[in-house]
Amino acid sequence: MPLATLAFLAGIILLQGMASLPVAKEICYAFLLLPLLFYRPLRLPLMFFLGFSWALFRSQLILQQQLPDSLIKRDVLVMGSIVGLAQNKQRYQQFRFHIEAMSFRGHKYPSPGVVRLNWYDLSKRLQAGDRYRFTVRLKHPSGMMNPAGFDYEGWLFQQRIRASGYVRSKENVEYLGQGGGISARLHRLRARIADKIGLLSLPGPSQALLNALILGERSGVSDAQWRILRATGTSHLLAISGLHIGLVASLAFWMGRFLWSRSLRLMLRMPAQQAGALFAALMAIFYAGLAGFSIPTQRALIMVLIIMWGWLSRRRYPSSTVLAYAAMGVVLWDPLATLSPGFWLSFAAVATIFLLLQGGHHERLWKRWGRLQLGIFLGLFPLLLFWFQSLSLSAPGINLLAIPWLSLAVMPLLFATMLCLPISDALAQLFLQLAQLSLEGLWWCLQWTAQVRWLVLSLPSPLWWQLLLAMVGCIWLLLPRGIPARWLGGLWLLPLFLSNNEDLAMAEARFTLLDVGQGLAVVIETRDHVLVYDTGSGYRGHFNSGDAVVLPYLRQQGYTKLDMLVVSHGDNDHIGGTAAIREALQIEKILTSVPQMVPNSTPCEAGQTWLWNQVQFELIHPDRDYQQSGASENNLSCVLKITTHYGSVLLSGDIERPAEEQLLKLHAYKLRADYLVAPHHGSRSSSSLAFVEAVNARYVLFPVGYKNRYRFPHEDVTQRYAQAELYDTARHGALSVTLAANVDGTPLSYRQKARRYWHRGE
Repeated sequence: MPLATLAFLAGIILLQGMASLPVAKEICYAFLLLPLLFYRPLRLPLMFFLGFSWALFRSQLILQQQLPDSLIKRDVLVMGSIVGLAQNKQRYQQFRFHIEAMSFRGHKYPSPGVVRLNWYDLSKRLQAGDRYRFTVRLKHPSGMMNPAGFDYEGWLFQQRIRASGYVRSKENVEYLGQGGGISARLHRLRARIADKIGLLSLPGPSQALLNALILGERSGVSDAQWRILRATGTSHLLAISGLHIGLVASLAFWMGRFLWSRSLRLMLRMPAQQAGALFAALMAIFYAGLAGFSIPTQRALIMVLIIMWGWLSRRRYPSSTVLAYAAMGVVLWDPLATLSPGFWLSFAAVATIFLLLQGGHHERLWKRWGRLQLGIFLGLFPLLLFWFQSLSLSAPGINLLAIPWLSLAVMPLLFATMLCLPISDALAQLFLQLAQLSLEGLWWCLQWTAQVRWLVLSLPSPLWWQLLLAMVGCIWLLLPRGIPARWLGGLWLLPLFLSNNEDLAMAEARFTLLDVGQGLAVVIETRDHVLVYDTGSGYRGHFNSGDAVVLPYLRQQGYTKLDMLVVSHGDNDHIGGTAAIREALQIEKILTSVPQMVPNSTPCEAGQTWLWNQVQFELIHPDRDYQQSGASENNLSCVLKITTHYGSVLLSGDIERPAEEQLLKLHAYKLRADYLVAPHHGSRSSSSLAFVEAVNARYVLFPVGYKNRYRFPHEDVTQRYAQAELYDTARHGALSVTLAANVDGTPLSYRQKARRYWHRGE
């Protein structure tokens, strides 16, 4: 069974790595081969083929639910029901909506299935299962595409969200009543419990942590709280998965067995152990339902049910069989689960635990627990580097404390709260607030540990072959005692620490325009130095490009500090990620046109120059007189020229025509560049014809968001650049150019390089 499961998984993984799906109209015939599985020599190749076919079949079903291009950003009338819990943001509600019927100007269109909507009306309380008729504006699933960045489009595809948009609040909103069904009732129950928690708990940020632990609802957890969890390696504590469901099942098993054994009549009907297993299975299903049957919950639930089935059938399955059945159950239910890092991390953690429990049976409990935490840390760290480019060195020690604290102090009190909610609010409030106080004590320890920066190790993301070698090394190191030369496994880990980046020679530079949506962030690298120009947008408590895009890219490239940060001006789409980058990295020098907004910075001023590895950097705008002229903030943007032996780049911020005229007057001869990041994202207020002719760029790059509301770049502007090759981040994702000898200067599109079949095209 384990080998067959691995073959089935390999087939699924092969499909998930494809840029486009193969044509397979006869895919259903693949399942006619199932009887051949009984022929042992063909079993593994057939399982591989069936895994590939199953993933292809399910993926094609999802892709068929497509929003027609003709309806993008049109006022479309939809009817359907709300799926799951609505999330309350600062200015709007966000929810999933299953469209049952859709029409535009009287013509009906096929439903795209589930969509994600924002509603800028906080006066209406949305509940799971509520049925509405809305007028909405939709667009295709879209996310930013960057090296080491989060694949948002992949996540939307995995969640079966086939479009996103917003409700036209005052147009054709009609409430159609509450829908039925088990799912709607379950989510309404979750919403009522969330409301109760809000009423009975003490006010404070720990309310969001309570919702995560009880209901698996993590939308309220702030960015600052996530940073603490990542820095301490305890993010798994907020995912209702193996730890929590295993604890619920264990408590239910022992309680059910104890109560059943008190009655001789019941014992004659069923042994106490089997009764305990049945009770544990039912409680695990109920708790997984409270968590909305999320993917981590599904994995843990399937594993618990397999173990409980072993008790009920009086059979003991080997640990490898339990793991294989659980993995097979998850991917049969949802083959797209393999797209989630949590799938691999959770199964790797359980496999590591099974491997470590083979030895050390005579060790003291505390010693065995410590060895287990160190083993899990070792077993997971290649995967953590692969997905997150960082590793918490404090994780073994902090989990040594946090897991028992959560399991023995916080979670039993939360279970008692849940049992008391239908009976007594006063008793439920007592248990809930005791759990909250205990949780805040644990949180204080996590906060204190997270402040020690050197405990977080950042390394470039390994290549696939480095990851495979490292996994072999980890398994070798974790083998039971008595196996000779286990230390040799450490040699297999050494490739993880090799640099995967193309080394730059003297006078060479790498220029990368990151995809931060409707914003700007650029990284310039020379052989020994790195500069970041602007940091994209940021929204307090939610998303910021510094954390989501710029820092992951820098970590992947192996940078732990910045030589220089240039913040062109104070608009949020240029300065929003600055605080996150300053908090995470040491920065030697900061230049900006808004020093009052960036502490410990120096004003940028025309004439400032520096030379790194024979690469010339020069600020050509604004000069001191222009700064005092009362110009707008956009026109005071720092304009930076980078010149190498192999090409030049001009970064122009958000300057508009008045600043362009000033540059043409004072520095027209300096404007010539091979690569131009278009002023103000391609706004019609910029890129005058005289400026375009003076720059005379071969390549013009527009940093814009997909279907942005400003409709940048404007058609008039693109026509002015008709002699150049035009690229934009909405179509191409991150754009990278290496300025070196014998290198094609065409910008490389990350959206094209990393394309998978679920990504929208260019």
